[in-house]
Amino acid sequence: MNSDIGDGCLLELLEGKLAVLRFQIRIKEELELLVRRSEGNHTGDLSDTLMKDSFPGSMVLAEEAALVAAKEKLEDIQKDPKSISQLYNDFAVPYEMWEVSTIF
Repeated sequence: MNSDIGDGCLLELLEGKLAVLRFQIRIKEELELLVRRSEGNHTGDLSDTLMKDSFPGSMVLAEEAALVAAKEKLEDIQKDPKSISQLYNDFAVPYEMWEVSTIF
């Protein structure tokens, strides 16, 4: 009987770890999508931005900084498994991934 209890606890532990890994994968996929979209926006004609905004440099710099930050987060999330707290606080919240956060 003790073996059944131990097996049940191990199974619950493994299911919990699997759920966290799925959460990490979903966040990684969302970051990849964000980076692709941002890179796609940078391939546009800069002259359009220059003509629309009297201070285009600040907007371009902010977009570039956001892209660099997203790429860094993407590299970080791919390095190793993260805890649920790290995933939520360091990735989901800053990028407002509310729909991804609802899997729990």
